[in-house]
Amino acid sequence: MGKINMDEDTKKIMDFIQPIVPHIPEIINIYYKDREKEIPLYRLKYWMHLTIMIFIISSISFLAYCKIIDGSATVGIIGTMVGYVFGKLYSKN
Repeated sequence: MGKINMDEDTKKIMDFIQPIVPHIPEIINIYYKDREKEIPLYRLKYWMHLTIMIFIISSISFLAYCKIIDGSATVGIIGTMVGYVFGKLYSKN
């Protein structure tokens, strides 16, 4: 097997990386500018999910209060909603 010459390999790597190094701050700035655009969209999506969940749970509670659906169906549907929410939370982590 060939002997690795660290000086030659290091020089090759440095020659490859040297033109890229001055552009790293520009790349970081572009990345963070794009992230700033995503934050309002993420907040809108969060509030939409929260509003839909509140609407569904309040509708189910109202239907159960009026005796249109029984208690076991109410618990099943609310349990499904809780599982969905926690599943989404843990899938992001």
